[in-house]
Amino acid sequence: MALIDDYSAFLTSFQSAKFKALRLAQKHLLGKYGAFETTEDVAIELPTGAGKTLIALLIAEAKRRNGSKIAVLSANKTLARQMYQEAQALNIPAALMEGRRSDIPAADIRAYQRGQKIAIMNYWVYFNQKPAIDPADFLVMDD
Repeated sequence: MALIDDYSAFLTSFQSAKFKALRLAQKHLLGKYGAFETTEDVAIELPTGAGKTLIALLIAEAKRRNGSKIAVLSANKTLARQMYQEAQALNIPAALMEGRRSDIPAADIRAYQRGQKIAIMNYWVYFNQKPAIDPADFLVMDD
C-alpha cells in the first residue's frame, strides 16, 4: 500500500502560497511512484525546471511522516540552500545543515535523528565528516 495515494491532495494539504498544484509530469510520476515505493533504489529523471525538487520533497515528507529519518543531499551549498527554501515554501519541517558538525545546531541534529525534520545538506556534510550526522533511513540525492 502506498504511503500517499493522492499526491495532488497531499500538496494541497500544505497550503503553500508558492506550490498550489502539481504539473502534469509531476502528477504522472508521483502516480506511478507507489509501485516503486519499496524498491531500494529509484531514480527520477526530468528536464531542468520540470519540478524534480518538488517531487523529491513530497516523497521525502511522506516518508518522514511514516517514521523515517530523511536526508536530502545536493551537489553544493547553493543547491542545498535552494532546496531548503523550497521546503520552507511548502511548510515542510526541514533543517539546513552546513559546515562542520560543530557548526550544525544540536537541536537540528536531534530533530533529524527523531524524524521531526528533513536534513538538507551538500554531499560533503553527509559523507566526509566521520559522519556529521547519523545515516538516513531514506536518502534523496538531488543533482
